[in-house]
Amino acid sequence: MLDGILGTGAFTVVYRGTRDGLPYAVKIPLTDDPLMEAAFRREAALLAVLDDPALARVHEVGQADGRPYLVMDLIDGVPLAHALRETTVCHRRLASWIAQVAGALAEAHRAGLVHRDITPTNIMICEDGQAKLIDFGLATVSGGESAAATVGTFTYSAPEQTGMLRRVVDGQADLYSLGVVLFEGACGRPPFAAAEVGELLALHLTCPPPDPREFNPEVSPALAAVIARLLAKDPDDRYRTATALRADLARLAEGTTETFALGTAEPGLGAFDIDLVGRADELRRLRHRWNAAREGHGGAVLIEGPAGVGKSRLARELAGIALADGCPVYHGRGQQAHPAPFALLRGVLDDIDIPSAGPA
Repeated sequence: MLDGILGTGAFTVVYRGTRDGLPYAVKIPLTDDPLMEAAFRREAALLAVLDDPALARVHEVGQADGRPYLVMDLIDGVPLAHALRETTVCHRRLASWIAQVAGALAEAHRAGLVHRDITPTNIMICEDGQAKLIDFGLATVSGGESAAATVGTFTYSAPEQTGMLRRVVDGQADLYSLGVVLFEGACGRPPFAAAEVGELLALHLTCPPPDPREFNPEVSPALAAVIARLLAKDPDDRYRTATALRADLARLAEGTTETFALGTAEPGLGAFDIDLVGRADELRRLRHRWNAAREGHGGAVLIEGPAGVGKSRLARELAGIALADGCPVYHGRGQQAHPAPFALLRGVLDDIDIPSAGPA
């Protein structure tokens, strides 16, 4: 039974529903578009593989009266956007909320998903003070072809998500968006604003993010440092994982105000939560090449295949083998069609601290 409307979006309406005496949220499309049923089933499938306290669970997906529906956990609360408009949010509480969202993103990113629409509207603050991340309608596979499509809310979108920067759209794009949300929560306004979409996208691409303390002197140095790292133009300069971000935000939520080393909770190369499955033959060949290299028969290995098949995962497994053998591992990320073909290799070598042999 539907009891009333909870909210309305551009394409869907969410009702409060009751079944067996328990409350639920029921999501229904606003139109009879036949593609909506596939979209609903896709969203349900994406959420079904995720498990985090800051995410709503899907209980049922089906069709009634010719329209699809999605039955989910009912989240009692208000969007973060409303909370930011109605009151000045304590920065410790803000850090706690965003840390919970980072935890949800860590779960999504581990499953290979990118949310692509992190905004204050899609973060719900519940009556018990907990934060929830909602609306995976635009989520897609990290690095896949569909991730290259320009979607999302431009005020919060990373340069690579809007197509302004030629880089793979992966979890770092979500972290950039979360940085915009964190900036807005701390300062009462997003870091970039413009009347024209083109100008807004250019600001995200080229303009250094302002120091949040320019708009709110009460922002601590530690919070400003976290925001600056999240809003880095180059994805490689942001947090590598949402897990590391969550750890740093937890320190801010505890009251830390002075700067500290960021991202120290980053998992090391070869550290994964999910076992490598179905790649025994490829891994055997990589081990063979590694053993040959250790015996003096060096060379290069190219791991190729379509997006999403686990190339990076396999490469990291090899890196873990090398680290276990006591060998240093250097890694970097190149850009497609870069005018300098060996720019990646040069950048990696430039970062290596080779001790001087001293005078001859």
